[in-house]
Amino acid sequence: MNTLKSIKPFLQNVLAVLSNSLNVEAAIIDREFDLVTCTSDYLQKKGTEVHIPSVQKVFEQGEMVVSKPGKMPSCKGCRFQNKCPASLEILNCIKLDNDPIGIISLSVFNHSDDENKPQSYKCFEQPLIETSKLISNYAKHELTLKKMDLYKSMLKQSMELCQDGMLLVNKHGLILDHNQNAQILLNKAKLKGRNLDQF
Repeated sequence: MNTLKSIKPFLQNVLAVLSNSLNVEAAIIDREFDLVTCTSDYLQKKGTEVHIPSVQKVFEQGEMVVSKPGKMPSCKGCRFQNKCPASLEILNCIKLDNDPIGIISLSVFNHSDDENKPQSYKCFEQPLIETSKLISNYAKHELTLKKMDLYKSMLKQSMELCQDGMLLVNKHGLILDHNQNAQILLNKAKLKGRNLDQF
């Protein structure tokens, strides 16, 4: 399962906030080197094609500042080699339990301020790191919810296979779930949400 693609609407919102607050363009690339989502200006200027060698380097290093887009060793073979529309790119890994699952990239397309680039990228570093953590935490939360749904589904199927009436009850006696045989035994009463003391 591609974790980042499964939370694409959330990622689009995060990139919109990041882009508007920092006045940069942003993109997220997954472990399969697919562009998951990006801001509209990023899409217009760079398209959906990902230069795999550059992205692979970020996965290996954890982060990268591309101060001379199109003119760095990792840019070799890129369709934008020596003519990149970006003037600065800062990339950071998104990790799930210390395993990289994707990359978030901030891109500046304004070439008029090239002489201030070494100072300007510093102001993007911390927001980029914090955004990576936010995405990681959200992805982990969503993954946990999906696992819980799977466990609930497996439990429900197991209960239905049982020939006897079964109730799933919490420590306070509240009925959380039941199988069809339990429903029949209790004369089609509405069970969920009621307490054992009521029967």
